[in-house]
Amino acid sequence: ELMYEDLNYEIADDGHVIITNCYQSAETCRIPEEIDGAPVTEIADSAFSECYFLTKLTLPESITKIGRQAFSACTALESIYLPAEIEYMGAGVFDGCTALKAVDIPAGLTELPEASFYECSALERVSLPEGIEVIEPESFYKCSSLSGITLPESVTSIGDYAFQGCSSIKSI
Repeated sequence: ELMYEDLNYEIADDGHVIITNCYQSAETCRIPEEIDGAPVTEIADSAFSECYFLTKLTLPESITKIGRQAFSACTALESIYLPAEIEYMGAGVFDGCTALKAVDIPAGLTELPEASFYECSALERVSLPEGIEVIEPESFYKCSSLSGITLPESVTSIGDYAFQGCSSIKSI
């Protein structure tokens, strides 16, 4: 693994950079558009998992893929900007981010992965774009602060327990 500031990364066979890890003591992190001339396009599975002190994370517009449980248990993370170019997010991407308050899902996604915001108890607002077709099971499981959500016309499927334990929902 290679190092760049608070990040570890690797270079894929086709030359793009994959962020593989962040120092768990980091409080803020800015991922650059490129490292040593190579574009940063991917965040690996569990790359920021259990970064308990991380409060702010800035992702570049070059990110197209975020792996499974990439930000799982980042309990201090309050907000995150997801770049418009994201085409894929893995299951449980924000699982257990108990301080996360608001998220705007980018228009390039057609599926909200399983357990995306599982037990994000502070989550108050989520913006789903037109184009989302599938909300996978347990996507908002126990998001107890979520008071309402607007589902776009494009939604064709909502998985089991997608809104289980969302005790504050007043409108959908």
